[in-house]
Amino acid sequence: MAPLRSIFKALSGLKPLAPLKHMLTHKDGETYVPARVYWCLAALAQVFLTAWAVIAHQQEFSSTDFGTGMGLVLTAGGLGVWITRKTERDE
Repeated sequence: MAPLRSIFKALSGLKPLAPLKHMLTHKDGETYVPARVYWCLAALAQVFLTAWAVIAHQQEFSSTDFGTGMGLVLTAGGLGVWITRKTERDE
């Protein structure tokens, strides 16, 4: 019972959304970067809309179409972050 308790104690200190916040903020860790936030929202929308089309509308899943669409979303988001990289403040 003691090893299990120590595992739960170690896991209770973790913040599960900390890596996501780190990916979406400036170098200061507090100010959100709009390009990164929109990129994350676009990727989530792509996954949600694909699942909605397959589950709710009984459409067949095409991995080629999904991969092409997700690749375009990720490429465009990466380009947006790359373009706005000069606006980040240095600490």
